[in-house]
Amino acid sequence: MQKRIGLDCRLAGTKHTGIGRYIVELVPRLIEKAPSDYHWVLFVSDPHLFAGLKNNSHVQFVATNIQHYSFKEQWQLARLFRQAKLDLLHIPHFNQPLLYRRPTILTIHDLLWHQQQGLGVTTLSPLSYYLKYFGYRLVVNQAVKQAETILVPSLKTKRDLLHYYPKTESKIVVSREGVSLNQPPLKPNKLLPKDYLLYVGSLYPHKNVAVLLKALTLAPKENLVIVSARSIFRQKIEKQLQQLKLTHRVIFFDWVSDATLAYLYQKAKALIQPSINEGFGLTGIEAMSFGTPVIASNIAIFQEIYQQAAYFFTPNNYHQLAQIIQKKNLSEKLAQAKTLLGQYSWNQCAQTTLTAYAKSFT
Repeated sequence: MQKRIGLDCRLAGTKHTGIGRYIVELVPRLIEKAPSDYHWVLFVSDPHLFAGLKNNSHVQFVATNIQHYSFKEQWQLARLFRQAKLDLLHIPHFNQPLLYRRPTILTIHDLLWHQQQGLGVTTLSPLSYYLKYFGYRLVVNQAVKQAETILVPSLKTKRDLLHYYPKTESKIVVSREGVSLNQPPLKPNKLLPKDYLLYVGSLYPHKNVAVLLKALTLAPKENLVIVSARSIFRQKIEKQLQQLKLTHRVIFFDWVSDATLAYLYQKAKALIQPSINEGFGLTGIEAMSFGTPVIASNIAIFQEIYQQAAYFFTPNNYHQLAQIIQKKNLSEKLAQAKTLLGQYSWNQCAQTTLTAYAKSFT
């Protein structure tokens, strides 16, 4: 008997950072490895991202421009899901519509917004922020309660989930992410300095980019390339650059192709991960796959994911970070990084996910 599995793919694509990468890498592998009686319904905003599945008779596309975190998501998207008559729905985030009550599986990458609260983490007005935060907690609480399985990328995220939702232990499955940037690197149009440090990610306060900028003031020969597909908080970072007189030493890229990102990784002196909170650390794994050293804050998630393959510093100690980035030889840990990469596989991630689906059908 055919089993209809829905996948919410609206956040697919690298413009949606780590979640977008997760969806793009996972979905084709799920379909390739799945039993022949699985029929897939993909809810997509950009079908071109899944062009390779267009002629697959087991795959149905439902195009929708319903924005994530919107009111329409709560009622119109729930209606689309119901109309698809799904046996199982996989939401690769926490944003399951409150009105959808059929069997679901969630992927929760982190509980960042449970931990990072207040007006300092947003550009919204106080009223808008607190209304949005109330909605966020309501949606997550309901999604976690209803889900049959909750996939998480790390033990740290599992611990966080158990802290806020202690009754979920039997639902949680750790499914680590993988490395996939294997196409030929493509040089960007912008002129790059001969040597540069690299930061890839958003510019939210928890990313702690400010400590990296302060470290640059103590390392006058270092340049920085920032790749950030999201513009929020960029003006604040640019203002800090002006105050620290660093504008001429920092180059910004908005969204870049995987090929260009591969080039930036490959040529960088090191990737810097200064975050004070994360759910995984995918960019560090990607950088290691190109033989690029990783310098990361010593928070629990990075120590779990990077183990002995990265250089660590205390998150707010920019003096310590400056000392590390000025080291003459940062290649000492590359052998450990090469060994570490074997632990991270999108194929294994897909297999773990399929096992969770199968459990729902028994």
